[in-house]
Amino acid sequence: MTATAIETAPRPQDRVIKRSVKFGMRRTEFSTGVEILIKVADKRRVRGRTVVAVVADEVAHWFSEEHHSNPDVEVLNAIRPGMLGVPGALLIGISSPYRRAGELFETDQRVWAKNGSPILFIRAATWVMRPDTPDHHARYPTFTAELEAERERLYRLPAPIGSERFITVAIPTCNRPQDLNRCLSSLSRVESTDWRLLVVDQSDDDRSCRVVEDWKQSIPHLEYLRLADRNASAARNLAIQDVGGGVIAFLDDDCTVTPEWITQVREAFAREPDASLIFGAVVAADHPRAAFFVPA
Repeated sequence: MTATAIETAPRPQDRVIKRSVKFGMRRTEFSTGVEILIKVADKRRVRGRTVVAVVADEVAHWFSEEHHSNPDVEVLNAIRPGMLGVPGALLIGISSPYRRAGELFETDQRVWAKNGSPILFIRAATWVMRPDTPDHHARYPTFTAELEAERERLYRLPAPIGSERFITVAIPTCNRPQDLNRCLSSLSRVESTDWRLLVVDQSDDDRSCRVVEDWKQSIPHLEYLRLADRNASAARNLAIQDVGGGVIAFLDDDCTVTPEWITQVREAFAREPDASLIFGAVVAADHPRAAFFVPA
């Protein structure tokens, strides 16, 4: 809460007994014994206080590298013990987006659009959170449409197919267009029609993208996502976010499947309705044994 905000609220203003600035820290003291402090994000300077609420301002811009003396995770860890003695104490992070790293980004990946999380994560335009902010609509005219498109993508669930679970096959790929082509060729012969295919491409060029485009006529439920980060885990996480529900079958781009593979996956979940994860063996394809050794 800034001095301006306090001055516009009559009751808090009546209870202010002292304001001070020292060593870069702003302090407002109230007659109730409560203080509002504005401090730098330094793990050595946030300890030793009983905390009712913390606002981590622009937390996405805090340092997050492990080698830094004040990484964001250490600052937040230093704050949390002071909250233990206060039931309902709040830790609030407020920030504009900055990069795909740090505590805010990791929290976004962990809890955004997830049910059952004790953490409330809100994505919204500045003028939604602060309707009195001027000129934002004029400066960022496409923001609202982009936000709504992202919400629709994240909350979209595949339509249920009778009493069976919907299956999405997700393939992360990176610079292996020939392998991807063989993989998609095998998937084009899958006997089931009630499924979706998603390719997450992290390649340096557009060869894999062209492979996907070539197969869209034969696999009409084939979709394509582009991801700049070259990391298989990031690709799988993006696929999970895009799917939103149902069964996700992850397949490597250098694997091929049999025509009955989707049916077998569906039957496995039917036999084990409480299962959260099912996996099977990866069997070596036919190959000249004199030229290649494939461990069993």
